[in-house]
Formats: sequence, structure tokens, C-alpha cells
Amino acid sequence: MTTDSPAAPSQDLWAPQVRANPFPLYARLRETEPVARLVDPHRQMPFWLLTRYRDVVETARDVRLTNDTEKLPEEVRKKFRGGPSQTLNRHLLVMDPPDHSSCSRPCAPEAPRISSRPSPSR
Repeated sequence: MTTDSPAAPSQDLWAPQVRANPFPLYARLRETEPVARLVDPHRQMPFWLLTRYRDVVETARDVRLTNDTEKLPEEVRKKFRGGPSQTLNRHLLVMDPPDHSSCSRPCAPEAPRISSRPSPSR
């Protein structure tokens, strides 16, 4: 199920209590709205939130879609530039192959060890 008027979930994502513990909201969205069209309140831009692993994998493998903001139209790219997140504009999560592959290759030997470490308690 998807929605085009997601005021409650998109606002919830930025609420301090949800930022501290987003997992109950994620669980609710997986049950009620596993693929949700939300609006980023800071950029006033719609985005899709996928909450099921299967949907994320399927989307990541779909060559019709992109993570790379450099491939977006200029008027959309402008919304990703500047502001406090400017230094985060170019990283592995927003790269498509082959750029993603060549940048992630040096990290690959360490990735299994890093991901298997217990996370620090808060």
C-alpha cells in the first residue's frame, strides 16, 4: 500500500522521540504501509520510504532507478546542495555502479568484520 498524503508518518520520522527509537514506527509502517511516499519537511521534497527488506533489494537491483543525485534533473539536484548536509552529498549510498563498486571495493575486506561487531550501547 502506498500513499500520496503521508502527513503523519513523514512528520513522525523527524519527531525527537522517533529519532531516539524509530523501530516502533518502522514496524507500524511495515504492517500498514510498507512502501510509503513521504515528504521531507526540511526540503519540501517527496521521497519513497521502503520498510521491507525484499522491497529494498528489489528496488536496489532495478536499473531504471537511481541513488545518484548527479543523475537527477538540475532543479531537483539544487535541493540536495548547500545547507548542513552539503558535505554528505557524495557518498556510497548515493552512488550507482560502477562508481559505487569502485569506491566500496577498498572497504570490502573490512565490511564483514565491522558489521559483525556488537553495536555500542547507548
